[in-house]
Amino acid sequence: MWQAQEEVTRFGAIVDIDSMGQLTKDGKVFRWALSCYPVDEESGLYSVDMMTVWQDGRRASKILRNGYAIYDMP
Repeated sequence: MWQAQEEVTRFGAIVDIDSMGQLTKDGKVFRWALSCYPVDEESGLYSVDMMTVWQDGRRASKILRNGYAIYDMP
């Protein structure tokens, strides 16, 4: 999430990082997805959203995080 916000602040878009993936920790598979879109292009305000999902026994668990970044237009 921090890396995506940093890229938006510097470049105005997510340029050099993956928008989805997965990792395994202690036998659990965590899948994640990252998105970024302009909220107000005139002011350079972007929303950065991240969702992480994993199976916890029979139950599917999900965490959503949202942040904002401002692209400092040159």
